[in-house]
Amino acid sequence: MNYLKSSIYILFLLLISNTLSAQTDKGNFLIGGGLGFGFSNSSTTVEQAGVDDEIGTTTTTAFDIIPKIGFFFADNFAAGVQLESTNLTTKTENEKNVANKFLAGPFLRYYLPMGDSNKAIFFESNFGFGRTGVSEGDNSVNTSLLGIGVGPGFTIFSNDFIGIEALAKYNWVRGTTAVNEVTSRELVSELDLSLGLQIYFSRMVKASE
Repeated sequence: MNYLKSSIYILFLLLISNTLSAQTDKGNFLIGGGLGFGFSNSSTTVEQAGVDDEIGTTTTTAFDIIPKIGFFFADNFAAGVQLESTNLTTKTENEKNVANKFLAGPFLRYYLPMGDSNKAIFFESNFGFGRTGVSEGDNSVNTSLLGIGVGPGFTIFSNDFIGIEALAKYNWVRGTTAVNEVTSRELVSELDLSLGLQIYFSRMVKASE
């Protein structure tokens, strides 16, 4: 156990020692995540025997955990992969359900540093596939998801390698559910607000390089 703690501590020091003064320079990495809260309204359409029938609207509140890792392929441009795990509470006119949603896919960021200060504005977009599951009594209903998100953010670099950020994002999600030869499609428009922390570091190089 002591050996593991020492190894983690040494790795952390190596990351710090290899950080760059410009966090968003080409060749750097970012790793971290955020916690978010979202609110949305959605409409649901049921397709049966080739006929579409809109059955009503749903109000949803969401709590998100969003880890991500990225690479700066150019100055101020980062691309990577993020995971999104969400706890959903949905309400209709007749019932209330709790579900878990999971999305995974790529993201892209562009940073606009604010002069010589330790602050930057950034814009982020992401694209993801996933599933959500809802338990209704003894039955479990799974829905396939396709999501797109875009929005601005603001980060404060507390030192050379840690950034504390806020992100406001508009998310559009389409869900498709098939049960007993009945297909329902749900379109969700969501505004999500999140607070997060990212660690910025450069690749480790050999002393001879």
